[in-house]
Amino acid sequence: MRGIALVIAVLLILVCQARALEVGDDCVDFALPTLLQDDELRLSVHRGKVVYLDFWASWCQPCKESLTWMNRIQREYAAQGFQVIAVNLDSVRERAINSLASRDIAYKLAFDPDGQVPLSYGVSAMPSSYLLDRQCKVVAIKRGFDTNSVRDMESHI
Repeated sequence: MRGIALVIAVLLILVCQARALEVGDDCVDFALPTLLQDDELRLSVHRGKVVYLDFWASWCQPCKESLTWMNRIQREYAAQGFQVIAVNLDSVRERAINSLASRDIAYKLAFDPDGQVPLSYGVSAMPSSYLLDRQCKVVAIKRGFDTNSVRDMESHI
């Protein structure tokens, strides 16, 4: 049984990587419930802005570290038509909300417990982020979170 599960997991990773968005590709639109309000977040509403699309989960330590940085860049670049959208992938909404309890979040939060949106982007690491230009084309991709990748991503913004 464990062998079958391992084969399925490897196949899923290969399928995701085969369909993974790359720099220059058009983004994939989505509509998801927001994490903290009873509302819907649709990516296409933000066309015309530069969007930093981030996929994260409460169990991911590098994801938690990136939350503060995303707050800073949202505040720093918002007046220039910039929007951070962070899509949480926890299966239980309360876990995600609890991980944000002591944070003052300045950006948009969506909730995708079924993980359909990261599949359409080909997410293969946590966190994974996509910088989208005003025409919704992928400009840069960041997998993981560290000081060097932050500097590189900010240079693209």
